[in-house]
Amino acid sequence: MRKRLDSEQLKKIEFRLLRDFDAYCQKNGLTYWLAYGTLIGAIRHEGFIPWDDDIDVMMPRKDYDRLCEMAGENEIGAHTRLLSHKTDRRYYLPQGKIIDTSTVVKEHVTVDYEIGVNIDIFPVENLADDFDEALNRIRKAYRYNQALQIKIVRWRKERAFVRNLELMAAKLVFLGRSVPSILNRLDSFCCERKNRDTMKYIGVMAGIVGADEKRVYEAEWFRETRMVPFEGQLFPVPGNAEELLTRVYGDYMKLPPESERVTHHDFEAWQTENKEDEGETDK
Repeated sequence: MRKRLDSEQLKKIEFRLLRDFDAYCQKNGLTYWLAYGTLIGAIRHEGFIPWDDDIDVMMPRKDYDRLCEMAGENEIGAHTRLLSHKTDRRYYLPQGKIIDTSTVVKEHVTVDYEIGVNIDIFPVENLADDFDEALNRIRKAYRYNQALQIKIVRWRKERAFVRNLELMAAKLVFLGRSVPSILNRLDSFCCERKNRDTMKYIGVMAGIVGADEKRVYEAEWFRETRMVPFEGQLFPVPGNAEELLTRVYGDYMKLPPESERVTHHDFEAWQTENKEDEGETDK
């Protein structure tokens, strides 16, 4: 029997996934950092942003590829699996996910592929020594990501009629392109400079939803890693996380208006299995 999960239950499962992922990375010498809203939460709240209900991490491309090669079924933790298009051709996203296999998440996509409650893993790419060149690479990657979104997003009656028509017109443009072909081209582009570790600028290119200057990072911000508290446990963040957050979000310490303190994630999640240890997600 399925049991609908609320926001607090989602957070408990995601935090368990993060702990398992952290332990696996420490054991295997893999580098990663908290990212995006999770990084804001760690710095500003020492935990989840109160109205947010997801976890994001970033990994250097080389470590991400090693993770995809190493992590088999249930190796990261109980009820845990790594999803990546490198290891499963049916998987439809450019970034990896660590999922809880005892849960299921319903997303509004055209792809018939079941995932569970998850945390996202975004590979960080070497971009360029010149800022404008780095930004151009981000913009090109964004076009691949846009094409992918057009392929997988479905018509929804909740969306404005005109927006649905625009979506259908865009789908016609990419009718001859498959999801795996777009993913492969994006991945090849992202990996072009993965061995050039001395570049001045780095950034995430897989799974991005914008292509502006704030997506170009200084590699120097990541030269060192430091540990910060998140929900009572220490996790790694970029050494200069404050500069990174300022680049991406501006005054990240200022709380948004109360009307904007809502989750932006549009999905539903259920528990599908009875775990032997029901207290597992409460730690």
